[in-house]
Amino acid sequence: MRRSVLLVVLVSLSSAPAGGAFAAETARSIAVVPKAGPLAGRAIYGNSHALLIGVNEYPHLQRSNWLQYAANDAAEMRAVLTRSYGFSESNITLLANEGATLANIRRSLARLADARLVGENDRILVYFSGHGQTVSLPTGGDMGFLLPYDAQVDLERVQNPGPYLATCLRMDEIWGYLESSPARHKLIIADACYSGLIAQARSPEPMSPAALTSLAYRPAMQVITAGRKGERSFEMPRLGHGALTFKLLESLRALARAPGEVTTATELFAALQRPVINLTEGKQTPQLGSHNTEGEFLFIPVPAPGETPAPEEDQDTVLLSLDSIPSGAAVFSGGRQIGVTPLNVLFRLGGRGEATGVVTLQLAGYRTEVCRVPLLRGQRGRRVVPLVREAPSGPSPAAGLAPPPAAARPPALDPARFSVSFVAGDLKRAATRYEVYAALAQTFRLTDLDPSSPLNPQGALKPEPFTDVPSDHQWHNHIEAVRQHGLLDGYPDGTFKGDRPVTRYEWAQLLARTGFGLEVRGLRLPTAPLKPEPFADVPPDHWPYNAVEWMRQRGVVEGYPDSTFKGKRPLSLAELQADLRRAVDLFRAAAAPR
Repeated sequence: MRRSVLLVVLVSLSSAPAGGAFAAETARSIAVVPKAGPLAGRAIYGNSHALLIGVNEYPHLQRSNWLQYAANDAAEMRAVLTRSYGFSESNITLLANEGATLANIRRSLARLADARLVGENDRILVYFSGHGQTVSLPTGGDMGFLLPYDAQVDLERVQNPGPYLATCLRMDEIWGYLESSPARHKLIIADACYSGLIAQARSPEPMSPAALTSLAYRPAMQVITAGRKGERSFEMPRLGHGALTFKLLESLRALARAPGEVTTATELFAALQRPVINLTEGKQTPQLGSHNTEGEFLFIPVPAPGETPAPEEDQDTVLLSLDSIPSGAAVFSGGRQIGVTPLNVLFRLGGRGEATGVVTLQLAGYRTEVCRVPLLRGQRGRRVVPLVREAPSGPSPAAGLAPPPAAARPPALDPARFSVSFVAGDLKRAATRYEVYAALAQTFRLTDLDPSSPLNPQGALKPEPFTDVPSDHQWHNHIEAVRQHGLLDGYPDGTFKGDRPVTRYEWAQLLARTGFGLEVRGLRLPTAPLKPEPFADVPPDHWPYNAVEWMRQRGVVEGYPDSTFKGKRPLSLAELQADLRRAVDLFRAAAAPR
């Protein structure tokens, strides 16, 4: 998990007259011309400038606060921009780690605001990936900051703005630089904790061709943030990026497969929001806003220099939102890997406006699945593919060697030792976080499992114990075991808040994490659904769908007689104990000799 900011600012201005050429075209720029729609044939942008900043290392912060993927975020962004969106290497400045000092960042921003260097038909992209912080002011309100390489602050003491003002970059400074730029369209994307960037929130709405033409030439200063106030932004170790960054790059790469097609910033946000919510299991909810303007920034893919443009066909495109249970499966199309689930895949439609999207999903330990999805013009496709675990295979004939012996299963993983502890009292009342996590740890004997090999290694592990669960607390060891195995997160203030209730959605998520982790360790939980169909109130695009569906298919969680799950309801003690009992029985049955 990271407390980071990724800032993207893309600035553009109106084009030359339709069909005309740039008066000041140079060898460094790549023409950005839509091939379809109301803007077809119009040269939209001139030179493209980018400032890309990635900071993993902070020498004045504790080592535990350093990041892993911020510099990689910036490097990958440069690759996408140069390959697919008309940016030349000579017009990109990359500041990474020790190069990303406060002075260097300010100097680079000032160059982008210089009318001698940036023309009216140019566009500017500023991208920041690193730490961000929101500081409470003594007089009330908040002030947002980006932390450069040489920031000298205490991330835990956010009541004193002095050190931040002295060594960090204020958000309103960024607005000032951008408002001074001669370009018209500005887009900021912040993969961050709440950073004070949102000015006027708005919801994505469909756009008519006439509106697109008008808004393309109006001033625009838009912003997309990774989450709402109080939410954190996450780094995803298995993906090598921040959550919003990963989905941003994924979407830009998908859009790049249709050169000349126009996508607005609002449409990009609509494509990002739900996948980020799903990827972070509801912990991040991206936000869209504008800064006193009405225009729209446009994404228009173009081939990189030397590349052959894709053939122009009379075709439309449609996006397929694809996921798997469990997520993380490699997705192949046309014989090459195009990403991992959850993933947005762009398909071309024929002249009839329909097609069948075909992708192949592969995940170690699971059967390969070929997914075929009917697609129609104007209707975004959605598909969640449950993966089936493979039976253990024998020695490889090619290798000519027997496989290494399987590691002995730790005694703690013997289902015969699993047991459900019952809580006395009113079983209809809501179970507290203390009771839920302690019961989970007791049932599956998590305190006996080595935390150096966590059940959920991709989980966002909190580096320190919770401040409100002292070492002498009766449930301390159980809560610590669950935390160390990557199965839970606390609150932004470092607390656990154990007296709060747990929703059925949260419980299903916790059970799915635990069950999948135990399966990876060698225990088998067979697919044995209680219901032939998913719950009516948990659609595939809802963030807890994967967890709820994974547990439903294994017969662990139950719904209500009206075929609903009612995930927002508090979990009762009776439901807690019943679900744990079913899970234990299923694990024992699967492990019994046959």
